[in-house]
Amino acid sequence: MLDSFHSLTKTVSQIPVIFKVTEGKVLIDEPLFYHIVKYPQLRWSDIYKFIMQGTCGWIHLTKIGDEDHLLNFLQKEMLEAEEPFKGEELFELLDKDTRLTRVNLRVWKKVEENDHESLWQLMKNKKIDSAQSLGLFIKRWKQLIKWFKENTISCPKENKETVKEWLSHILEIAKNSEKSTDLPLVSHSDNYREMYKPKYRVV
Repeated sequence: MLDSFHSLTKTVSQIPVIFKVTEGKVLIDEPLFYHIVKYPQLRWSDIYKFIMQGTCGWIHLTKIGDEDHLLNFLQKEMLEAEEPFKGEELFELLDKDTRLTRVNLRVWKKVEENDHESLWQLMKNKKIDSAQSLGLFIKRWKQLIKWFKENTISCPKENKETVKEWLSHILEIAKNSEKSTDLPLVSHSDNYREMYKPKYRVV
């Protein structure tokens, strides 16, 4: 099942996300809508990452190293962070229920200099229940599938079946998981990394 996930995710990481803002829609009420409008060059794999971080936090990073490794990597990225881009904000809300947020390292460094320790403490202060976060991920993913069926969030016509298969496949993986840390990790799409050069932490 994971082989299929990685194969499909590699494909959808190149498929554009289409979202048409209708008159009167309040984007701030739905963090994902706001994110898509703010980063219009994102791809479907970036949506997976957004929903996963908003419901599950950063605990998945423990798969790639222990806390010392993650702290050292944070310090390294903080030192390498350059000036903020025009319009970059310090915080970006990921989910209204969990209140999990991305903290932009470029803006943080400008405000707090190289104080990575305070940011690390903020990261550790948020305790996530793995079973509850999995349930919330499934809820958010079902809503995404509903938006896709309604064409609220869509893709080019020639990619619809691929995206539909990928959405269903992830829902099946989540339903067969026991905790959120069982969910597979993804990287940002090449397009997202090239366009937006993401440097952040989830708190």
